[in-house]
Amino acid sequence: MAKKIETFPSRKKGRPEQYGWDSWFQMAPCVLERGEDYTQPDNIFRAAIYKAARRRDITVETVIVDYGIAIQVIDPTSVA
Repeated sequence: MAKKIETFPSRKKGRPEQYGWDSWFQMAPCVLERGEDYTQPDNIFRAAIYKAARRRDITVETVIVDYGIAIQVIDPTSVA
């Protein structure tokens, strides 16, 4: 028999995140090192950084450096 519930259970969307975006955005400015923090080509991972920031409703700036990608949060008050 069906049962009445008080609240509808939440459903997770998609797969779990592979990277520590929240901690990286909180410690910004920082440099993510190629080969240690990520293995994709720089331009692909840079796009992933912007997408992760957009999901968190924050704005970031990135610069590709010799050994990785530097991240700067533009509005640090938006990072909890």
